[in-house]
Amino acid sequence: MGDSFCKLIYDVKKCQLVGVHIIGSYASEMMYGAAAMAYSKLPMQHLDKIVFPHPTACEVIREALFML
Repeated sequence: MGDSFCKLIYDVKKCQLVGVHIIGSYASEMMYGAAAMAYSKLPMQHLDKIVFPHPTACEVIREALFML
């Protein structure tokens, strides 16, 4: 699971996630959740409260969120 890469596209003015790029073995499985986060247009304060299952490949999204 260490071979995944996640790039989040973030609108600083609106404080919202607007897009996601995911590359890796489980990208197709992770994209659904990432797309839902971008589509929801929730402010960042809400996104960082999402609980991601551990250990899973989706943790790459969580790690990217905490880097914003």
